[in-house]
Amino acid sequence: MLEKLFAIILIYHTVRVPTLYRHEPEDTRQTRLHVIAQSIVEECTENPIPGWPFRACVTLATTIPQWESGFVEAVHSGAKVGPAGEVCLYQLHRSVVHIPNPTYRITKEELAATLGTDYEHTRNCVRLGMRVARWHVHRCSFHYRNDSQWFFAEYHHPSVKCNAYVSAMSRDRGRSYGKLLAKLPKE
Repeated sequence: MLEKLFAIILIYHTVRVPTLYRHEPEDTRQTRLHVIAQSIVEECTENPIPGWPFRACVTLATTIPQWESGFVEAVHSGAKVGPAGEVCLYQLHRSVVHIPNPTYRITKEELAATLGTDYEHTRNCVRLGMRVARWHVHRCSFHYRNDSQWFFAEYHHPSVKCNAYVSAMSRDRGRSYGKLLAKLPKE
């Protein structure tokens, strides 16, 4: 799974991310993207989404940063933050420190430990990004299904009522999820 996921992320980054955002040497880029793939596989192995197959967890854990940051190094490192101060590959918003359920809440210290491209910072980013993902799965009682547009609506713009609004962006992310799921090897 790891090498297949790395190949998918590498192809995505090569084809979809404009060269304007690719300033790192090729060997550094490949190492960084491999660390991302490794962190995703490890996170889904150690902390699966309850009721979701491993493959679906890996797909979700890959699709979120694909859309949130494009695996761009400046976002990954923390050199570039989102318009509301979102950080790391998963573009974690500062409001994650206010998640009402302490199981899923992220501290300011944990959030600060995501800024960097080495293994430790990347692993922290993936761990916390998936904690937020599991929060939305728990909060909205999402069950595994191939059509994930509802999940992406909640990840990007959480609402008081789950599934309140699915935008074109959420549908696009759901399609990306489905395409990636089809590319990953069956368990």
